[in-house]
Amino acid sequence: MRVLSHPLRQRILNELNEREASPSELSQALGEPLGNVAYHVKILERNEAVELVGTRPVRGALEHFYKAVVKARIDEGTWSELPRSVRGTLVGDSLSGLWSDLVAAAGESGLDSSTARVERVGLELDREGADRIAAKLADLLDEARAEQSAAAERLASGGEAERVELALLLFGRG
Repeated sequence: MRVLSHPLRQRILNELNEREASPSELSQALGEPLGNVAYHVKILERNEAVELVGTRPVRGALEHFYKAVVKARIDEGTWSELPRSVRGTLVGDSLSGLWSDLVAAAGESGLDSSTARVERVGLELDREGADRIAAKLADLLDEARAEQSAAAERLASGGEAERVELALLLFGRG
């Protein structure tokens, strides 16, 4: 769990859950220094959260490519055991990345897509209802990942790729 508690490692795992990538590619995608990314990838590899899947010669050196072995998701039990400061850092980092991606999508007309949705609803629930909604959101994420796998097969047959982002927020108020 300690391995996943670092915000940059969470971001690296999120990227490597979507695709294979080298520390150099991750550095560019995440806007982080290559040295920091390479360091955290090594920690993830040492703890069997990612694995080396290939190498490619680049300018007299070897570029290493990794993929995630574990999902970058912290279950409810583990989340509640994390110190509040770590939870706050992880949430803040996720929201910051989400906002940056959303602003970029708006600038690229990504919110004009027929599949784009931004909806918000306030609910008054008891603990049981809130737990059911949280479970349904976790199921939806699993379904989205399964759809990505199915789409990969269709894309391999010549389908056209459309990059989309799915963000789910469920939070308490007062």
